[in-house]
Amino acid sequence: MIESNIHIEPFKGKLIAIGGSAGSFNPLLALLEAIPSASQHSWVVLLHRNSQKKSNLISLLQHHCKLKVKEAEDKEPLEPGVVYVAPSAYHLLLESNFSWQLDAGEPLWHCKPAIDVLFDSVADAAGKEACGILLSGANQDGAQGLRRMKLKGGLCLVQDPKDAMYPSMPSAATKLKAQHQLFSEAQSGQLIKQLMGQDK
Repeated sequence: MIESNIHIEPFKGKLIAIGGSAGSFNPLLALLEAIPSASQHSWVVLLHRNSQKKSNLISLLQHHCKLKVKEAEDKEPLEPGVVYVAPSAYHLLLESNFSWQLDAGEPLWHCKPAIDVLFDSVADAAGKEACGILLSGANQDGAQGLRRMKLKGGLCLVQDPKDAMYPSMPSAATKLKAQHQLFSEAQSGQLIKQLMGQDK
């Protein structure tokens, strides 16, 4: 039984990081559509995707989001009110000076970029200034990184495995007790409103 209500305090930090794989596109769009244009948070999205295919992911996400959506660039400093998208074929890391680093290292979980790499770096660089959201996926990428974010004081949210098209990734996170709150795709709007302090 999926919880009918979610209760999250407004997020006062700087960065909200979203990771997903198979089955995560629709829940991601539901989250992005709910972000208000006045959001002063920085956002980053990492989706597993085929690096060999030309992608129109940026334009697709921009169509569903009021904020500026762009691919993260190496050494680029974080700006508020922007949704950064992890490029294919590189790991994406957050530096201690709140700028992005692209890394050509080996794949993790057969993935590059890998969610664990991003979440680990966000945990170390941002600590309690970060929120992590893990969506549907067919492997376990992101679970360990989300747990690290939680241990470093970050807010951690996970799509309910019962709601996910591919529950392996969110299930791995719940087994590690990496989440503060589960949510369903249908609750995405409510989730964002609560994070933004707009759910009165």
